[in-house]
Amino acid sequence: MNNDLFDCARYEMLSLSALSNRTLRIYQGGATVSRLEKLRKVVDYPPSYRYLTACGHTPHNCNKCIKCRRTILELYAIDALEKYRAVFDVDYFYAHKTWYFVRYLSKYWQHNSYFVEIYPLLKNRIPLKDKVLAFITYTPQVLYRNFQNWRKNNPKGE
Repeated sequence: MNNDLFDCARYEMLSLSALSNRTLRIYQGGATVSRLEKLRKVVDYPPSYRYLTACGHTPHNCNKCIKCRRTILELYAIDALEKYRAVFDVDYFYAHKTWYFVRYLSKYWQHNSYFVEIYPLLKNRIPLKDKVLAFITYTPQVLYRNFQNWRKNNPKGE
């Protein structure tokens, strides 16, 4: 299943209009700009170095959920991660880069649009050993999932 389809950014425009009423109109801004382009703008705003919150699990960034991982990798890809030491555990990221890269590649190979977008910036920064580890770790899962989907769609084995 592509969890990218369940990201609230996909239906935000609909939910914002549902929250609007006669006296309050809520609009979405930046729909024509990619997430990475938005982040490049945020990096130019120094207060974000102390207040950027991406986490979907805690009031402060946990460094481990998909939103934190994605934001950390995007900041790393645009060489801005060091500026965000106040809001992300940057030392933890550097100590566990393999873990981040392996999980990143699994999302990239699943064609998750947020992870596909930063691949050109990260592809030469991910060590070969991490690419091999990701391949060994996630290829069997992806093949099994594809086989299960095929069986569900072809019950007679056609």
